[in-house]
Amino acid sequence: MLYSNVEFFILFLVTASLYLLLKKKSLRFYTLLLASLFFYSWAGFFDLLIFLLVILVSWTCVALARKYKKQKNFYIFLGISTMTLHLFFWKYASWLSAEIQKVDPHFLGGRPLHLPLPVGISFFTLQGIAYLVDYNRGKADFIDFKNYVLFKSFFPQLVAGPIVRASQLLNQIKSLPKPDHKDIFIGILLFAFGFLKKVYFADHISILIDPVFLNPGDYRRSVLIFSLLGYTVQIWADFSGYTDMGRGCARILGFKLPENFLSPYLAKSPSEFWKRWHITLSQWIRDYIYIPLGGSKGGEFRVFLVLVITMSISGLWHGANWTFLLWGFYHGLLVYFERSIRGFHFNFRIPSVIQFGIMTFATIFGWLIFRSQNLHDLSVYLSHMIYPNGTSGFSESFAIIKLSLIFCFGYQFFVFYNLESKKYLFENWVRFCLKEMKNSYLLSPKWKEVAIGCVLGFVISLLIVIPILLKNYNTSKAFIYFQF
Repeated sequence: MLYSNVEFFILFLVTASLYLLLKKKSLRFYTLLLASLFFYSWAGFFDLLIFLLVILVSWTCVALARKYKKQKNFYIFLGISTMTLHLFFWKYASWLSAEIQKVDPHFLGGRPLHLPLPVGISFFTLQGIAYLVDYNRGKADFIDFKNYVLFKSFFPQLVAGPIVRASQLLNQIKSLPKPDHKDIFIGILLFAFGFLKKVYFADHISILIDPVFLNPGDYRRSVLIFSLLGYTVQIWADFSGYTDMGRGCARILGFKLPENFLSPYLAKSPSEFWKRWHITLSQWIRDYIYIPLGGSKGGEFRVFLVLVITMSISGLWHGANWTFLLWGFYHGLLVYFERSIRGFHFNFRIPSVIQFGIMTFATIFGWLIFRSQNLHDLSVYLSHMIYPNGTSGFSESFAIIKLSLIFCFGYQFFVFYNLESKKYLFENWVRFCLKEMKNSYLLSPKWKEVAIGCVLGFVISLLIVIPILLKNYNTSKAFIYFQF
């Protein structure tokens, strides 16, 4: 069930209505729980079974660790190992068997191994591992089973992230907050722009560029360049859009989920990029892999190894393919190179615009590695960009990609978040505009209500108009990260 499909709109409308109308806390709780389990069951009985087993195993290990304190480390280790092996089996067993069969065709009798990949498996597995580790470190309290099931299954973050930790969601589950008018307004706004990014830009771009990445050798250089630029927009619009839709639904219900994207394409360095892109995964990788491996402690070679191993694991998390591993390794090199450069003391400072240009180029090149079907297609794509040989062009013009690029960078500039001041750029603009409006004789003393009403009306209109313009919105393409 996609956030952009009619089925989800109906489910959310019913759930939100009941949640807002019911006064008894227990009824509101079970409304969310049943809605969340129904939402995931839409993926199929098999997916639901795997999901429930993950919940049961992770919670049982913590419960045993709590009861038998002397064996606490053993039960926590057992839970983490089981969860890791479970993720490894479903995501990588088929790929590894295929790689082994390239060397030994008789492996497994020469039969290919095909395993289904449960929807959102990476997200809910990493969330479970985080809870086990945090409980062991004393950073998370024990959660009773019914609250834990809702914590794991809460549908606005279940299959698309952000990867929410117990400290970020558990207290909200226990208190079951009811939203105020500000929560509903922000929730609608988040969902509306998330819907716009996902359905209008990401889905339309994919239709245009998918054939190019399937057969890159057939297309002209201009097509290859615009397809790569298109994918740069697509993966941002798809992932951040889908996440915003989920966060918007949660906010309408009164729940606040952490931000997962903070204008990543405006980063000026590799480390800044990872503070802005898929933030909750970056923090997970930092806290549960990078720091336990030693972090930045030790000699330069050790730091290099830790960085490269950590980022390679991050790349491999995205899927069973050498291109994902190479993409992670590539970003590890970028982060280490940045660290090395900072060790030198130059008598000049590289202008911000040049830093931005270099990082943008590095990011886009990284997406080429990420999107390529395999290493062979990557080499073909690169070679045909340098030595063009293809003759095919787009069946459509480049207009949608040009418009998407303007929207992508314009949107991120408008909502740019300053990591130092912890403020959004648009907040300054809004404050300035409201100040001018307040001082203007054109507005009544109730200018705040008027302004909020106008913006809310615009958002509601957006939600109504977009589906009309997009007649095929109910056939929205699946979320890219479902495969990861």
